[in-house]
Amino acid sequence: STNGIKLLAGESYEINSEIAKLSGRFDYDSTINNIIVKWNPNVNIYMKNADIQMKNDSLEFAVNNLKSNLKPEVFSISDSEFKVGSSVFELDGYLYDLDGFIEKTTLLTGEFNFVSPHTDLNELMWYVNKFAGDSDSTLVDDVDIQYVKNDVGGESVVEEQELAEPFMVPLGVDLSLNTNIDNLIYDDLVIEDLGGKIFIKDSVMVLEQMAFTSNAARMQLTALYRTPRSNHLFAGVDFHLLDISVEELIGIIPYVDTIVPMLKSFAGKGEFHFAFETYMKSDYTPKMSTLKGAAAFNGQDLVVLDNETFSTIAKVLQFDKKSENKIDSLSVEMTIFRNEIDVYPFMISMDKYSAIIGGRHNLDMSFDYNISIMDPVLLRIGVDVKGRIGDLKFVPTTRKYKDLYRPEKQNVVMNRTLELKNLINESLRRNVKY
Repeated sequence: STNGIKLLAGESYEINSEIAKLSGRFDYDSTINNIIVKWNPNVNIYMKNADIQMKNDSLEFAVNNLKSNLKPEVFSISDSEFKVGSSVFELDGYLYDLDGFIEKTTLLTGEFNFVSPHTDLNELMWYVNKFAGDSDSTLVDDVDIQYVKNDVGGESVVEEQELAEPFMVPLGVDLSLNTNIDNLIYDDLVIEDLGGKIFIKDSVMVLEQMAFTSNAARMQLTALYRTPRSNHLFAGVDFHLLDISVEELIGIIPYVDTIVPMLKSFAGKGEFHFAFETYMKSDYTPKMSTLKGAAAFNGQDLVVLDNETFSTIAKVLQFDKKSENKIDSLSVEMTIFRNEIDVYPFMISMDKYSAIIGGRHNLDMSFDYNISIMDPVLLRIGVDVKGRIGDLKFVPTTRKYKDLYRPEKQNVVMNRTLELKNLINESLRRNVKY
């Protein structure tokens, strides 16, 4: 027991603690190679107001309080409070199989409760990468080599571009984390009241039904994140946003206005559900050739923004210029495969007009849609919309969808969500080590 202690580990680490207490027993056996079994500890550890300094590290790392017990088979934390950068959190739980983990015969397993008034996820992910990123379990590619054809038909290296450093999920561990966070920062997004379960297992991270709120909406997220290589990341995501404005939705989810370009024509609030899987580059840019997914948007009382596309459609369909540009209701479903987005037929109602819309567009913003007017009776025609943004062709034609036709809900997002759950289960089972 001491009221002040300094611990040094080479030139890289230094720990200064105001109060440190160690009580228990060691049984040393020189014939055993495993260091933790060699000492066979059964000790209680208590620290208070300890600062941990690491070479070339500007972030503060402090142990405000720690009560724990160490044995070869288990390390337990009964009470603790840590400070990492601007994050403050309490941690309690267990780590199992320390002896087997050191001998590399088992995964390091554990379960903890993580309670925090404020967490900066950007800083915490940086710390995990700092300690786990250079191990054999998280080998990464650090350059992206670009090739071009040379004059004789072969390939020449023209550029070696350094990659961004994504978050790499550690190997060799099997951890679960029960979270309860009042305030969390990720990138520039502020999230509140976050709760749910996180699994980290041998390069796979699963977020299970994480519920949270922000200034934009109430949300629920289930996700699978796998990191085989730094420039070949994998994500499977089921993201549900309730009561979110269209403008904020486009700001929260990158590429959503590319996948659902019609959203840029509306203002108002709705419910958005997006389930997809894709491989990504190191900067999290999706590799579109691997993208598969489904999305659904439901909105009420949406305002149609004045733009060239809407004005052209209104002119072709002879909309009353005095009618209010307001959508009574909108419920649309679509599937995404690589660069193709298929929009299932959906009904749209505005003032005295109603129409059924369906078709396909590509990520290069080329469109092939049909609009079938259902009401008013005197204007029962169709319009084919083809071409690219800025060069769309609106051709009056016959209706594709006839009287009494009502689009059926396809439940494409629910089907994709079930596939994601199966993928998560398979990924976790695949990494089981006996």
